[in-house]
Amino acid sequence: QLGQGQAIYKSLSAVMRVSWPPSAGHVDWYNVTLEDMSSGSQQSTRIMGSAAPQAEFNSLIPGTLYKVSVVASAGNKSATPVHTMTTTVDSLHVASLSSHSLSVSWRISSGRAEKFRVLLMDQDRVLLKNITLKNSSTSVELEGLQPGTRYTITVVTEAVGLQTAVTDLLLKNNNSSDSLRASWHPPEGGVESYLVTLRAPGSAPQQHHLPPNITQRVFDGLTPGRSYEVSVSSSAGGQSTESKSTGRTVPDQVSALSMSGDARTLRLSWSPPRGDWENYNILLRNGSAVLANDTVGRESRQHTFSVLGLVPGRLYSAEVTVHSGMLGNAARCTPRPVQQLLVRQADETSLSVLWTRPLGQWDGFTVVLRRATAAAVVAQRVLGWEAKGYTFNSLTPGGRYIVTVTTNSGNLSSSASVTARTTPAQVSGLQLSNLGSTDSLQARWEPASGHLDSYQVLLVYDSSVIKNESVMANTSSVNFQALRPGALYRVVVTTVRAGHVSRQMVAEGRTVPAAVSDVRVSNNGRTDFLSVYWRHAAGDFDLYQVFIKHSNVFLQNKTVSEVTEVFCF
Repeated sequence: QLGQGQAIYKSLSAVMRVSWPPSAGHVDWYNVTLEDMSSGSQQSTRIMGSAAPQAEFNSLIPGTLYKVSVVASAGNKSATPVHTMTTTVDSLHVASLSSHSLSVSWRISSGRAEKFRVLLMDQDRVLLKNITLKNSSTSVELEGLQPGTRYTITVVTEAVGLQTAVTDLLLKNNNSSDSLRASWHPPEGGVESYLVTLRAPGSAPQQHHLPPNITQRVFDGLTPGRSYEVSVSSSAGGQSTESKSTGRTVPDQVSALSMSGDARTLRLSWSPPRGDWENYNILLRNGSAVLANDTVGRESRQHTFSVLGLVPGRLYSAEVTVHSGMLGNAARCTPRPVQQLLVRQADETSLSVLWTRPLGQWDGFTVVLRRATAAAVVAQRVLGWEAKGYTFNSLTPGGRYIVTVTTNSGNLSSSASVTARTTPAQVSGLQLSNLGSTDSLQARWEPASGHLDSYQVLLVYDSSVIKNESVMANTSSVNFQALRPGALYRVVVTTVRAGHVSRQMVAEGRTVPAAVSDVRVSNNGRTDFLSVYWRHAAGDFDLYQVFIKHSNVFLQNKTVSEVTEVFCF
C-alpha cells in the first residue's frame, strides 16, 4: 500500500503531473484516476509497476478542482484533492477617463473562475486599491487618482474551490516615521488563522500568528523612509493563500538646520536624517515667493545660494524636504531663541521677565513657569509675536522658579530659560516689650508665609547694631539681655531664603528706667524745710519726679532736671 499523503502533484494551466514513491514489495501496476469535482467526469491511466511512478493528464480545464486516486495491486489509497492553476485574463486594457480616473477592461479566458481581484499600485508598488469583482465582470473604473502619476494595475483570477485570499490588504504609515499598520478584509468562506509577515531589505522579518477575528497589525520600531512588504497568509482546511502589499514609513526630517550668510550669499547646512532617503529638495523663499527650488543628492550636508540677486539685509527663509520614494518630510530653519532673557522684577508674589526678540521670523512665544524643585507646570501663557515680557502673579513667597520662553514658528521651536526667586515674605505683628525689666527686652512676631530658611534679628541702639542674631524658621521670639536701663531700642526682623531677604519689619521698645540710689532727707535744723539728696540713676532717663506725702497724702509733686541731685521742699 502507498504511504499516507505521499503523492506529489504538479499542475500547469491545463496539465497535471502526479508522482508517488513506489509501494513496498512487488507491484504489478498502478491505476491512477483523475476525477473532475465539478462535473464528476473521470480520466484513468494504468502505470506498470516496473515503470517510473508518475502519470500525466492533459487537456484539463483551468481553475478546476480535481481528485486523484492511485490504486496499487497491493492496496488502494486516495490522495488529497489538488487544483490546476487558473489561467489569467486576456486582453487587459487601461485607458484614462480623466485626470483623476482610469478605466480597466479585459476579456475572460477559458476555464473556470470564481471571482476577479483588481490591484492598483503606485510607482513604489504600494497597494492603493484592492477591488473584488464577480466572475462575470469585464471592466472597472478606478477613481480618486493623482494627475500625471504612473500606476500599475494587476487583475488576479481566483479559481473555483480555492481557499480565497484576504482582500483590501493595505500597509499604511499614518504619517509615522517608525511604524506601519497592516489591515485587510477576511476572505470569503471563513479562515482559521493568519500569518502576517513584514519584510524589508536590511531588516529582520517580523512574523505574527493572529486569530481569525483580528484583521490588522501594527509594526513598531521600523526604520524611517524604508519600503516594507507585508504578506498575509490565510489558512483554512489545510489550504492557505497569500496576499501581499507594500508600504513605506515617512522619512525622517533633517536636524540642526541653520542658515548663515554675508551681503550676497546664503549658506544652508543640516545634519542628515535617520533611516533611508534618496535626496533632498531645497526651497528658498522671500516671503511667499519661491526664489530657488533645488534637488541635491543624499550625501549633501549644505547648500549655497549666491547667484539669485539676494538683497543685503533682507530676511529670507529656507526649507529642506527629505524624499524617500514618493514620500517627503520638510523641515524649516529652527527659529532663534529670545535674547537677553532676564528677571526684571520680583516681589513676594510675582515675577516679571523681559527679553529681546530674536532675529528672523516667528509666530509667537510660549512662556512657562515651573517650580525649580518639580517638573509640574505652575503657569503657561501663549503670547503674540510682538511680546517682550510677561509677569506671573499669585506666587509663593520665597519660591524658586524656572521661567522658559519658547519661540514658536510652525511646528518648530527654540527655548531660553532663566531661574528666579520670589522675595521672602516679611513677618507681621512685630512687638518689642520690656516686660517690666530694666535690662532686657523681648521681640515677638507672627511667622512669615511661604518658604524661608531663617530670620535675621538686629537690635539697634543709638543708630548702632549692638546685637545680630540668626534664628531658625520655626522661631517667633527673641530675648535680649544686659541692656541699658531706660534706653530706647529698635528691633529689625528680616526673613531669609537662600540668601534672599524680605522687606524689613521694625519695632521700637524701651527698657524700664533704673531707680536712683542713696536717697537722703535733711531738715537742716528748720521746721518748715526739707532737703532731698540722691545719686543719679544708671542708664538713660529724661528727668526726675520728686514727691512728698504725709499720711499717704501727696503734698507736692515736682519735676526736676536729669542733672539735678538735690531738691528742697
